[in-house]
Amino acid sequence: MTETIKLDKNTFLRGFKVLANQSYDLFLGAGASVSSGIPSGRDLVWHFKREIFCLERDIHPSKFRDLQIESNRKLIQSFFDERGDNDIDNPYSHYFEECYPDPLVRKEFLTNRVRDKKPSIGFLCLAALVESKKLNVVWTTNFDDLIEKAVNSLNFTSCSIISPENASSVSGYKDDIPKVVKLHGDFRYDPLQNTGEELQKLEENLQEYIVKGSEERGLIIVAYSGSDQSIMETLQKAIKNPFAFPKGLIWCIPKGIKPSEELIQLIDEANKQNERSGFIEIDSFDFFLHKLYKVCDLQNEQIDSISKERFELRQAFRISQTTSQTTPILLNGIKACSFPKTIYSATTDLEGWSELRRLLQEKRIVGALYKGKTLLWGNEDDINNTFKGRIKDELKVVDIPEKFFYYSDSIYLGLLYDLVEKTFVEDYSLKIFARGKSIRKIFSNKHSLSNDEISNIKKWNRTFFVPSDIRIYEAFEFKIELINKSLFFLICPTIHIEKQDGKEAERRQNQYLSNIILSNRYNNLYSGKLSFWLKILKEITL
Repeated sequence: MTETIKLDKNTFLRGFKVLANQSYDLFLGAGASVSSGIPSGRDLVWHFKREIFCLERDIHPSKFRDLQIESNRKLIQSFFDERGDNDIDNPYSHYFEECYPDPLVRKEFLTNRVRDKKPSIGFLCLAALVESKKLNVVWTTNFDDLIEKAVNSLNFTSCSIISPENASSVSGYKDDIPKVVKLHGDFRYDPLQNTGEELQKLEENLQEYIVKGSEERGLIIVAYSGSDQSIMETLQKAIKNPFAFPKGLIWCIPKGIKPSEELIQLIDEANKQNERSGFIEIDSFDFFLHKLYKVCDLQNEQIDSISKERFELRQAFRISQTTSQTTPILLNGIKACSFPKTIYSATTDLEGWSELRRLLQEKRIVGALYKGKTLLWGNEDDINNTFKGRIKDELKVVDIPEKFFYYSDSIYLGLLYDLVEKTFVEDYSLKIFARGKSIRKIFSNKHSLSNDEISNIKKWNRTFFVPSDIRIYEAFEFKIELINKSLFFLICPTIHIEKQDGKEAERRQNQYLSNIILSNRYNNLYSGKLSFWLKILKEITL
């Protein structure tokens, strides 16, 4: 087995900044468009399988609406296992063609999924790199128009679009005009290449253009699995030239993903030319393109505003326990094994958020209003009873738009907060203290501050005491964060202070006690409090 050649990402980024403009071309696969709300090839395979399975077994597709649920996938896959679907080289092409044999239907299907999508920050960063002349040629197997939209949204230089339909004139395009080469077609103009037969052969002029470009520049490949035979054959043809990819063939792979043996051998052959080729592990397309943008010292108000919201939250989460200027504490957290990706949706006669909140008080339901719909999580019977006479159409299950899994602030995230808080209260018998939107604290009135901790504080602060009318309980602040479609629950142990009658303590008294108690919680004590809460939270599965 060939050894996997890995390059250090930061070393590559430093070199990318130093090398001359247009030292590399960029190659984008389907994974780049996922955070813009376009489903990945892997997700589409499950869609095709569901459509085939449900029609064959006369089952309504709504029974399997959430294809992220493992039990749904297993049941669907059992149908294909029974009929002997083994060792299929390209499942996407195979099942797409079986599901929709007519090319016209396939094009309409894809057009509906790529039309009117908004480019993610990765595409905006790509547009900035093109505008700065750091990149000049972008290759893609995608049919969408996200690259062009990104360029236009930033009011940058226009670019030439090259696809199989106009590839015969590719040699006549001016070198100083950026080019986007759509290897399998553009959904707006071209017949699209999707099936195994269609992907067998790359348009001859485009193939020659790739090979010629490989003699002059390196190539960075992002969000592409290497599943198209025509593309792989073209790359293999290119590296036969001893001068191919003078700056290297750089293949970016998601963290934790092992490349196929075919890819490993391809990179190994390319690396023999000049020892500049290899695999780079990245977090995501968006994150990596932003790294390229940032390392080149580019600035754009729109990009910088999005990145501040999107990527600063990816750093170790820190939160100040009180209004004091003490050093923030590094949090720990739990990664969710699964979380909801579908939701009930209905058109209701509710007049606004206030009415929705009143309706859901003391109900085991959480909800939100979004684009004329009422979105709800809860038991179907409970929802129908609660909204009896208020639903105008029908209550149905819908997929949560994939774009929400990448936003740091959305209706979906707000629903998750409501769901988790309701679970804390109803399943864990915990209490919630809230002031406004920014201060939310979970505490247990069964777990008071221990006498041992109070005694330890008095050893170094003899004047410290807890007034008789004050109660201090163990508590935690929490945050829900979505990173690369994974959900993380982050907690920070703290305390909750209130009067004996349950009312909020006076502000100065609260601050005085909090500062002394929390500043006494060094590593071991803090770790103990964290373990205490993690143990409680793991007793019941969310």
